[in-house]
Amino acid sequence: MDRYVSREKWPFEESATLYEIRLLTVLPSARKSLATAILLYASFRILETRGAARIIGMGRRELMGFYNSLGFISSVRRFRREPSTFTSWPR
Repeated sequence: MDRYVSREKWPFEESATLYEIRLLTVLPSARKSLATAILLYASFRILETRGAARIIGMGRRELMGFYNSLGFISSVRRFRREPSTFTSWPR
């Protein structure tokens, strides 16, 4: 996230229990597959075992409904990296 949004502009404070999820890319044809669910579940379990109290990430704007369904909350931080627009999302 630091590459796109400076920490002082994050919608919450940094802490030792804040973790970032990144680069969980799944082909569009596989996004509703068991593989996607397993990837996300494994990611959350790893963070849970490390004591994460908050998770931050970013995702493509058109996938925000999916992230919201997992409990993530869209922030107002949007940035563009051609050819996509991303939104940061804390959970």
